[in-house]
Amino acid sequence: MSVPDALAEAIHQLIAERHQPNADVVLDRCSREVLAILLESETHVLTGRARYVVESKLRLRRVDHHTEELPPLKVLLHVLNAWCSEGWRSAIHHVLAELAADELAALAALPGLDPEIASMTRNSLNSEE
Repeated sequence: MSVPDALAEAIHQLIAERHQPNADVVLDRCSREVLAILLESETHVLTGRARYVVESKLRLRRVDHHTEELPPLKVLLHVLNAWCSEGWRSAIHHVLAELAADELAALAALPGLDPEIASMTRNSLNSEE
C-alpha cells in the first residue's frame, strides 16, 4: 500500500469510466519519477489502456514540462475532491484502501481536503487499528 498504488488505482478508475481527459490532467501533474514508479510498481500493476496512457505520458514528457508538478498526495487531494463533488464515493474508497496508515494521516492533514473525504480517511484509519 502506497501513494503510487493509490494514484495507479485513481488512473485505473478514471480510464475505466472513460474519463481520459481527467486521467491526463492527473498524470500531467505527476513528475517523471512518479510516472516511472507507476509503471514499475509490483503491488499495483497497470494493465491495458491505463498502462498505455502512463507509458505515453512518460515517453512524451519533456524536460521543460509546463504544467505544475505536485507531490503525489496533492495530486490525490485534487482527484478525490473532484470525485466527492461528482458522487464517486466508491472510487474514493478504492483509492483510500491503497494508502498506508501514515499516508492516510498525511492526506487528512492536507489543507483543502473536502470534509467528507477527511471523514472517510479517519474511518479508514480507525478500521486499520
